[in-house]
Amino acid sequence: MVSPEEVAREAAFSKYHFHRIFLAITGNSVAGYIRRRRLTEAAHALTETDNKIIEVALDFRFETPESFSRAFKNMFGVNPRRYRNRLDYFEALHQPKIDPAILTHLNERMRMEVKILTKEAFKIMGMGYFGENKNKEITQLWDAFLPRMESIKNRINPAVSYGICYPVEGKDNDASFEYIAAVEVSDLHDLPAEMVGRTIPTQKYAVFTHQGSVDKIPETYQAIYAVWQPKSGYELTKAPDFEYYDERFNPDHPEASELDIYIPIK
Repeated sequence: MVSPEEVAREAAFSKYHFHRIFLAITGNSVAGYIRRRRLTEAAHALTETDNKIIEVALDFRFETPESFSRAFKNMFGVNPRRYRNRLDYFEALHQPKIDPAILTHLNERMRMEVKILTKEAFKIMGMGYFGENKNKEITQLWDAFLPRMESIKNRINPAVSYGICYPVEGKDNDASFEYIAAVEVSDLHDLPAEMVGRTIPTQKYAVFTHQGSVDKIPETYQAIYAVWQPKSGYELTKAPDFEYYDERFNPDHPEASELDIYIPIK
């Protein structure tokens, strides 16, 4: 089987950046996408052939019917036998193939202007999270952090905050990442309990303005990584990217809300 590392190398990307672009296009890690595609094709085999469930499991490289059944139920909510006997085949849960139509859709979405700038090094303090944000843990992180901002004594600008995403070379190209809800500070002294302090180094960025609800931020990242970057002539670099929130950000009126997204480049 071809490994994600080999595909990344053929595409002339590092493993990390290949993962970020792949995640933007598909919504899944490479391993997660392959697993969901195998289960999608297995679901088609269950409804379109008379093959025994054990044969379907082996055809799609599951070692035992039990492991196949567990993975299948995790994706579709029912075991393979019940899926086969149902009239509704859960089409919405299938993992579609990557095809040119997806890229065309993303290209039509990409209407943002981009600014290229160099931002000098700055210091931040905040609360961190590591994971895949499967259950909106980042929203929970901000809910916990916002009431505690006042405990940060050396904050520079009360109107500005950051959502900082650190590059993580996950095992098996999983979708985990480190995220810090933060504010800029003058120094890293007097660190409150349960908070972290970091220095973000001087870096060149491509800066995009996201308009609308924060729930739509993944779509903006999707357009940046899948459409803008490959055509831009700039290379991605392994450094933190971040969201910049200032007076324009208004979650109570998302139709008028704006924030900036900084993507590190070289």
